[in-house]
Amino acid sequence: MGEVFVVDSQATPNLVPPKQRNKGTYLLYILLGLALFGVIVEGVLIYRLHQRISTQIPPEAAQHFKQIGENNTRGDAYSNEILPPLPTQKTDSDTKPAAFLHYNHSVKSGVMQWNFQGFPTLMHNFNYSNGNLIIPKDGYYYIFSKVSFKTCSIFKHEVKLKSSRYSYQPISFMTDMRCNCVEPTKTQEKGTQFSSYVGGVLKLYKKDEVYVSVSNHSKLTGTPSENFFGGFMI
Repeated sequence: MGEVFVVDSQATPNLVPPKQRNKGTYLLYILLGLALFGVIVEGVLIYRLHQRISTQIPPEAAQHFKQIGENNTRGDAYSNEILPPLPTQKTDSDTKPAAFLHYNHSVKSGVMQWNFQGFPTLMHNFNYSNGNLIIPKDGYYYIFSKVSFKTCSIFKHEVKLKSSRYSYQPISFMTDMRCNCVEPTKTQEKGTQFSSYVGGVLKLYKKDEVYVSVSNHSKLTGTPSENFFGGFMI
């Protein structure tokens, strides 16, 4: 005897409850929102990194990279073009003033005069006038001077300053006073020679003038390399 199956057409299908369907939709929206938020955060970080790098690249380098990009878009006709070298940026040491002068065996109005041209003297970003080194810009400078002399009396070696802040009245800011005496016979036989060196750090201002003065220039001796004057910005 065969089996008989009865189909109830009135039965309702087993659908997903509305509450479970709503929970799944909310979870999908949350995941999409988090993904979108992550993309926005990543874009902001990339933009800030680009801004930071662009502010650190010198203008010359930025122009150079821009030119490379333009050349790459021109096509094969310009593929063999040789770009100019990247310009070098001057360092701080390249612009700092420095001077090293040799005595030229003359004195004017009590101011020692110096050779400031030719080897081995040096004049870099300083100005020179009548024995004076003229400060080109405000800053701290190391100023130095050395002289050689023969005398049996007091000998004074000074580095002086003239500035508009003091109505250009000479101010001695480094002084070495010597009283070296040797018997004349020994001085003549051995050629006894003395030297004086002064040096120090000073805060100087643009257009200040520094120079060297001695009490008796006729007692100066030695070669130009034994009598020198100079300074540099630190």
